[in-house]
Amino acid sequence: MADWSNMMRDFVDEIAASVAMIGRDERGQFVVSACNDHFMRMTGGRRSAIKSFPASFDSLIPNYARTEFRQKLTDCFESGVARELEQAYDLRDGTHWWRLSLKPIRHAESGVSVLEIMVTGLEITTKMLLTHELEVSTSRFRSVVDAAYDAIITIDQQHCITLFNRAAENLFGYSAEEMLGQPITDLLPERYRPNHSQYVHQFARSPVRSRQMDERNRVYGLHRDGSLLPVEIAISKINVGGLIEFTAVIRDITDRVQLMDLLQKQAVTTS
Repeated sequence: MADWSNMMRDFVDEIAASVAMIGRDERGQFVVSACNDHFMRMTGGRRSAIKSFPASFDSLIPNYARTEFRQKLTDCFESGVARELEQAYDLRDGTHWWRLSLKPIRHAESGVSVLEIMVTGLEITTKMLLTHELEVSTSRFRSVVDAAYDAIITIDQQHCITLFNRAAENLFGYSAEEMLGQPITDLLPERYRPNHSQYVHQFARSPVRSRQMDERNRVYGLHRDGSLLPVEIAISKINVGGLIEFTAVIRDITDRVQLMDLLQKQAVTTS
């Protein structure tokens, strides 16, 4: 047993990553039979505080991290299947995020088969910070999009809707949940549908990155109730990871069309 323990401590100390071996004592409590300095720094512990190994699990793991860590260890011991865990540790220089891999290892001690868990940690603080910044940026973007006066709709290369803002919900009578993943042609009158795919493909191949749709003729959308919506549309395209996405900014011009029709009718009547 001493030979195995000494060998594992020497092995763990040499690894340039956060590593610990965790087993169970005779009472079934978790104990750390070996760990390296990287593991101590990860948890904020001090090696000088550990008098000898095996050391109590609770003496090395902060109280706020124990419950989740202990549950993963229990699952790993009972199932014999590897587990993963992401945890944050609050240290003097700030919060550090780690991804922990728990792998069961069975070995023999004095002729008895013993199961321990090798815990290896990879710091992912930079990734978590970038993810948080991305979430904040996305949240801000969506807030701006949802606050926009005009309807904003984005479609992918398959012409399926990937963004449908609040103004689009109000304009077309559908909720975003209903329209995400649906073909954009659901919002077009029947007579526009056959040629729409061709128009999109032509725009995708064009060097022009944005344009006004059909400035000379009226453009219509289709409301949920089947009524036609006179609209003004500006479309743009962006390349996202080699795939082209199209965004349309759509303005309801019903009042303008009605006024123009009225003025035209009055002009005809007067003449």
